[in-house]
Amino acid sequence: MRNIRVVDKGNQSTRWMRGWSCSLGKEGFHYFLNTPQSEKTQMIPKRPVVYDPFDYYYPKGKGPGGKKSVYLLFADLPDAPEAICTFLEDYGPLHLAGLLKAEAQQIVNFQDPPDPLKDVLSAIHTFRALLTLCQGHNEQRIDLVNQVKGIPLLVANQGQWKPIPHPTQLKEVQTKIRLILSRQLEGMTFVPCLDKDTKCWGHRWTFRSLLSIFYYMLFLDLERAGYHRQCPVAEYGCGAFFVTWRASTVYCSEQCQKRAKVRRMRDPDRKSRTISGNKKRP
Repeated sequence: MRNIRVVDKGNQSTRWMRGWSCSLGKEGFHYFLNTPQSEKTQMIPKRPVVYDPFDYYYPKGKGPGGKKSVYLLFADLPDAPEAICTFLEDYGPLHLAGLLKAEAQQIVNFQDPPDPLKDVLSAIHTFRALLTLCQGHNEQRIDLVNQVKGIPLLVANQGQWKPIPHPTQLKEVQTKIRLILSRQLEGMTFVPCLDKDTKCWGHRWTFRSLLSIFYYMLFLDLERAGYHRQCPVAEYGCGAFFVTWRASTVYCSEQCQKRAKVRRMRDPDRKSRTISGNKKRP
């Protein structure tokens, strides 16, 4: 069973920690060990659980039941604190130690109540921008490149976020993608290991942060010639990010495509938009 699981993950493996309850306070995100009650209503201390995030990575784009890889779920996160806390409870803190004031998710220069979200929101927004740049590069669309100009491109640098300039031309996009990935994957280490059950040699990666793991998952799909796209809101899509290996795919799912088709048919202004030059979607 272990060998099958590793193959399904694309031969990748690592370790991360989860098992904390997450809450948002004025000074940042706080994590508390879960202490569920037993049948005798006694509190049982629970330690953080070690797990492999690659169990939630699907090299073929989707997993069982149409599940998306965890890095795409991260990109789809709304800016709402409740949704972010739920995600961090499910997959663990974005940083454990040594990166971006990681241990307690402290935010430097706290002033207003929204500021504790700044660290995580910066990570989410930069990650979304990178996915959009990947789409712009694949499709050679300058409109997508211009779309992220209002979003700071931030990379980790000595415990702080450091902005990098936006690309202004299509020929610059590839360089920026490579720079962001290189910076976010710094400190990634290859570790040979021997499986105790199968007695076979394999490997495991170590990362500085869960965020770095997400960037590596994104890179793996790029390496496999995947197309990163966003379900087009302007064409009645849901706006979710997804990866596909078919250049003709526009929507994130067949269900979303059918729903968009129905909405186009019911839209009284659809003819005027078609006449104005919008590309017709399948």
